[in-house]
Amino acid sequence: WPSRWFARKEVFGQQLHQDHDIRYYFVKQLKDAALNRVDIERSRGNINVTLHTAKPGVVIGRSGAGIDELRKKATKRFFPMQRGKVLFNIAVQEVARPGIEAQLVAQGVVQDLERRMAFRRVLKTTLERIRKAGALG
Repeated sequence: WPSRWFARKEVFGQQLHQDHDIRYYFVKQLKDAALNRVDIERSRGNINVTLHTAKPGVVIGRSGAGIDELRKKATKRFFPMQRGKVLFNIAVQEVARPGIEAQLVAQGVVQDLERRMAFRRVLKTTLERIRKAGALG
């Protein structure tokens, strides 16, 4: 589970559920950004979210406007009453080798199948791409 935080028993379940909602929100919002993983780190009044993506330019946008808008929307959605109290930071990290990341490969297969391509052709081309990317097994 890619989260790093500690909580008392009273708020543990609430924060765990909130982590799940945050992950789902970013996966849904950044469907076209080839999002691989969402890491969440919490400290007192501070939440750091790291988005691992193959296309960081799609997330960041022109001169950082996309990430600022994403931060505002996420803060408004998850912390509507505590706007000034909670510091919500978003960092974007590029995936080094997207051709061999399982999540990204699966997203590519899904996109090809949604475009109504033949499934045998999709699987053959995907396997070929993975081998060319340097996967050993």
